[in-house]
Formats: sequence, structure tokens, C-alpha cells
Amino acid sequence: LGDYIGVGFDVDHCLVRYNLKELIPVCVNSFSRSLVEKLGYPSEIFNYTEEDYRFIMKDLILDIDSGIIMKLGKDKVILVAYYGFRRLSNEEISEVFPERKYSVFNPAVPRFFKHYAALLTFFDSPIALVFAQIVEKKASYPSISNKTHREIFEDVHTSVRLNYVHFDLEECHAIAGFGYFFPEVAKDPGRFIYQREKVASALKHLKSKGIYVFVATNSHYEFARLTLKQTLGEDWESLIDLIIVNLSLIHI
Repeated sequence: LGDYIGVGFDVDHCLVRYNLKELIPVCVNSFSRSLVEKLGYPSEIFNYTEEDYRFIMKDLILDIDSGIIMKLGKDKVILVAYYGFRRLSNEEISEVFPERKYSVFNPAVPRFFKHYAALLTFFDSPIALVFAQIVEKKASYPSISNKTHREIFEDVHTSVRLNYVHFDLEECHAIAGFGYFFPEVAKDPGRFIYQREKVASALKHLKSKGIYVFVATNSHYEFARLTLKQTLGEDWESLIDLIIVNLSLIHI
């Protein structure tokens, strides 16, 4: 690194490593609780089994109008697709998407687009499980049985915002009292975030060589501070010269 005057890192999933076994159920339950308490969905819908959580993975695409959740391969070919929790045959996929291609997908646009939601991280991949659960069970509940896939997605999207979007250009809410996700993490950071002494040592080494260290995150400073403190220790601020927050590379 002798030729570099500075090195930058993404915060989430780069410096900070999450205990996904603990984190993902809290995401799912936070979205589900918001749907019940804020949007009037029947609570009986949101009973998840351990097997259900296997449905969650990164890089899923949710087609909003058809309600189909898929995994794409090279050239936008649909490798596998589900409606609710039922895996679709190749013939069924081709009936909806000619040549089994999801042609409208464009990785250059925001992940929540008018045609689809690209669930790219472990923070938004739980959307797939919550959405599929509603699609699977909605016929049994008259209050939601007539909702379109787009209406369901809009409700799920609202539940995500009610848990993640605690700040904008005009106001900021403290995470300890906002939604259901942040208070749970703030109450016991060690349950969700691994300490990474080797990473802290590596940053100290960079600093000792006179290299400028900066980090960037889409999060607000309050959550970034919580995650970095848990990851790097009490003296985390001495390891970082600049922290860029509210980056919003991709809008939720």
C-alpha cells in the first residue's frame, strides 16, 4: 500500500460483520409486526417456521406485478422462480417471461424500481419471505384476499420504511425509539454484530504507516457509530480519519 495516501471501506458487510442467524429473524419480525400493527394485516399470517427462513438469500428479484420471486443468472436468464413458496416449472416461467429472461432488470437503477424490487443485501432480502408468506396465505383472509401483488408489495415496502428510514433532510429520530428493528439491535449490539479484533489491528497498522483511513455508509451516524463501536472497540474513532454517512447510493 506504499503508493496509496488513503484507503476507504464500506461499513456494512465489509468492516462490520453481522450475525445473520440473529439479525434476519429480527428484520422479518419487525416488518411483520409493522404490517399487523400499522397496516392492519392479520397476525395469524406471520407464523414462520425454521424451514421458511431458507427462502432468504441475497440477490433475489421480486417482479411486483406478477408476484414472482426469482434468481437471475447470466444474461438475465431466470435460474429459479417461486410464486409464494411454490417453485415454478420452466414451462410456467416461460409463460410469464418469454425465453425465461427477465429483460426489464437493470442493475444500474435503484433497487426498488417500478417493475421490480432487487433484494441485494441481507437487510432487504427478508422482504422476499414476508411477501411470499402473504401471497401464500392471503386467500384465507378476506381483509387482504383482494389485494393485488403491487398493493401487497407497497404495504411491505411501507413496513420496511417504518423500520429503517429514521431520518431525512428535515428530521431525524433516535434509533432507540424508532420502529422495531433498531431498538432491538441497540439494546444488545453484541447479539447481532461480531467483534473483529483483527480488523481493528489492520486499521491500526494502516494508521501507523501514515495512510488516511475513511469509511462510508448509507446509514445515519448514530447507527454507524453503534456498529463500528461494537466491531472495532471503544477506541474506534482513533482508527478512522473520516466517516461519510447518509451516503444514499441507493435509495430505499
